[in-house]
Amino acid sequence: RDMARVGYQVLLEDLRQQGVIVPKLGQLAYGPVEAPFYFKRDHHWTPHGAKLTAQQVAETLRAAEGFAQIPRKSFTTRQQGVVRKEGTYAGAVQRMCGFGYPEQVMPRFTTSTEGSGADLLGESQRPQVVLAGTSNSDAAYNFAGFLSEALGVDVLNVSVTGGGIDGALLQYLMSEDFRTDPPRFLIWEMPVYSNFDDEDLFRQILPAVDNGCANRASVLEVTRPLKTHSLTETLFNGGGTVQALRGRDHLLDVQLSRPDIDKLHFSIWYTNGKNDNFTIERSRHIDTQGRFIINLREGEDFSDAVFLGVDVGPDPDRGEPPLPDGVEATVKLCERRV
Repeated sequence: RDMARVGYQVLLEDLRQQGVIVPKLGQLAYGPVEAPFYFKRDHHWTPHGAKLTAQQVAETLRAAEGFAQIPRKSFTTRQQGVVRKEGTYAGAVQRMCGFGYPEQVMPRFTTSTEGSGADLLGESQRPQVVLAGTSNSDAAYNFAGFLSEALGVDVLNVSVTGGGIDGALLQYLMSEDFRTDPPRFLIWEMPVYSNFDDEDLFRQILPAVDNGCANRASVLEVTRPLKTHSLTETLFNGGGTVQALRGRDHLLDVQLSRPDIDKLHFSIWYTNGKNDNFTIERSRHIDTQGRFIINLREGEDFSDAVFLGVDVGPDPDRGEPPLPDGVEATVKLCERRV
C-alpha cells in the first residue's frame, strides 16, 4: 500500500511538471471518513465523495492563473430524492452465487443558480469551465453541481456515461463547440483505474486539441473507398523521390464517410522496415463524426523513421468485423504543430 501511495504521488508530480493542474486528492483517500466516499459494492463515488472531490478541485482551480477573470455566480445545492445503487460487484455476486445484495440508498442532490431554479445547462452564455468525465460525473452524483457551487462559476458538463477514460474528452475536443469557443479551463475526470501507460491514448488526445490536419496543408492526401473485409492501401510516400517524413514530426487525420464507425485498424509502414499495427476503438456512447486523428509513433525505431505508407480498414487476422459497404476514407498526413 505504501508503494502504491508513493507511485500515485510521483504520477501527480510528473503531471504537474508537464503544466497540468492537478488537485491534491490524496488527502481524501487517507483522511478521516465522515461518510462513505464510494458505494459499498460499486466503483462509483457517492454524492458525498463527489462533493469532497469537487471542493478539493475547486480549491486548486481558484488559485490557477486566469480563473479570477471568470464571471461569478451564486449557486444553491438541495437534496432532491435519493440515489439507489446495487453495484457492479453485487451484479457479479448475483451471477456467480445466485443471490445479491440490497440496494444502497444515498441522498441525491441538485444544484441551480441561486434564486432562479434553472439547471446548469440552461444558461445562455457558454461556461468557461468544462467538465469531461465518465459516469462518475453523471447527474446522479452531482459532481458538476458541487463544482459550480464551490467555484462560484458555471460548469458545462460534457461527460459521457460508458464513454471510458477518453470518450467524453475526445468527443468534446472534436466538436464544433470546442473549435469555435474553447473554454478557459477543461477538467478531465477519469476513473481511479485509469492506465497512463497507454501511449495510443495521448497519441489521439494531443493532436485532437489542434484539430488534426484542419486549417493546414497536407503533405500527402488521398480519398478512396475502403474494402469491407480487409485493409486498404491509402497514402504512399513514393511515386518518385521519397519525402523525408519523419514519425516525430507528423500526424494522420482520417475522415470516414460513415460517422457511426467507431473502430478502425491502422497498419503504418516505414522505410526502415518497421510496421506500427494498432486498432482504435471508440465507445459506442460517443460521437466523433467518423474521424480518427493520431500522431505517428515516437520512440526507438520510430521517431526518426521515414513514413512510407498506411493501410486502414478492418483486420481479419484479428477477428475484426467487416466495414459496411460503400465507406470512403479521406486520409491526410500533415506536420504536427510544435
